[in-house]
Amino acid sequence: MMAPIQLVYASAPADTMLREQLSAHLHSLVLKGLLTEWHEQLIPAGADVAQERRHAWHTADILLILLSADYFLSDAYNEHEIQQALDRHRREQLHIVLILIRPCDWQSTIVAHLQCLPRGVIPVTMWENQDAALVSIAQEIRHFITSQHFERTPLSSVQRTKSTAPLQPVRVQQGPVLG
Repeated sequence: MMAPIQLVYASAPADTMLREQLSAHLHSLVLKGLLTEWHEQLIPAGADVAQERRHAWHTADILLILLSADYFLSDAYNEHEIQQALDRHRREQLHIVLILIRPCDWQSTIVAHLQCLPRGVIPVTMWENQDAALVSIAQEIRHFITSQHFERTPLSSVQRTKSTAPLQPVRVQQGPVLG
């Protein structure tokens, strides 16, 4: 059994709901053991966020960058880290996929030369039916994953057991608990 492809989301906190919706459309790949997902909401309390993000980006097979004006303002946007990811992308060690979530001036950024989804470069939030946009994106990603030959080393029985355990998102409770 081969190790699942490691997909990492890079997105702004303001785009969490759209990231979760895209993740829902990709969930069948997770269930089939083809894919694992990582995003910053999985970082445990007390952990160094920048260090965890760097580790995730450096071990990713696919980096999905969810583009919005908020992304470029957020701590998730770091040109040095993106440059390192682009270097890995050029060496074919990482595949970067840009997802245009909301309208923004991404064409003036360091990633402007990369192909963007959805095709036609219409932001997800500008579609009449956002689910249709997300399905289109998920289908492109699924096709890429199933048609690529990722060079992966086989998992040991211990790793297989750990890799089949689904990642559970950490839910942060908002506001005080009354009771």
